[in-house]
Amino acid sequence: MKRSHAGFVTQCLVLTKRSFMNMFRDLGYYWLRLAIYVAITIGLATVFNDVGYSYGSIQARGSLIMFVSSFLTLMSIGGFPSFVEDMKFLVESLMMTVASMVPNFLMGIITGAGIQALMVLGGGFFRYRNDLPKPFWRYPFYYIAFHKYAFQGLFKNEFEGLTFPRDNAGGPINLTGEEILRDTWQVEMSYSKWVDLAILLGMVALYRLLFLVIIKTIENVKPIVASFMSARSKQTAQVMVNPFSTPMHGGTIQQS
Repeated sequence: MKRSHAGFVTQCLVLTKRSFMNMFRDLGYYWLRLAIYVAITIGLATVFNDVGYSYGSIQARGSLIMFVSSFLTLMSIGGFPSFVEDMKFLVESLMMTVASMVPNFLMGIITGAGIQALMVLGGGFFRYRNDLPKPFWRYPFYYIAFHKYAFQGLFKNEFEGLTFPRDNAGGPINLTGEEILRDTWQVEMSYSKWVDLAILLGMVALYRLLFLVIIKTIENVKPIVASFMSARSKQTAQVMVNPFSTPMHGGTIQQS
């Protein structure tokens, strides 16, 4: 009797439910990270409490946005160990892709941390867009780093519609949020924060699609590689058993 297999959607639903249950039961993956997030949230609330609307608050607001965007994404590395254990479908998208290519605990953490560190470095905060070296860092890395769109979307959400006093005399008394975004942070103002959000969501879908393609490719290639290696092993074993034999036409072996 021919065995039937569950469909793709059914497999995804079952594995998703299983993944949620495993994460919920994993003290290190779920509850410890939740406790760390709560502690960091309290820390941010106290450090950046009542920053006000002075000229100095511009830098404080930018530092807060940078910390939240960078640290929270680096915390996604915590999803790698659970993925290695159970090939999860619902961990962070970039780490899913890294884990599918480097299915080793230590190598995966190092690779994921390195990729995200490069994205943070080239995201447009530590060095503004116009100051980034054009080869590699600005073209194309600046435009493919998801931190760029996270930074700019959050900056637009924070500064648009606000006004701040200037730190020197001359010219208008106040600086608008749009001027700060354009001149200080070098944010691209040709599109809204919702476009940045849409690009980020598109990257999530792209990473998950890339993850699926890699997994399916490995599933199809692995049997071929295993068959090839098995044939090579049999041939090597045959030569070792009878090293003085030579294969004849038709696949028979005669003793010399």
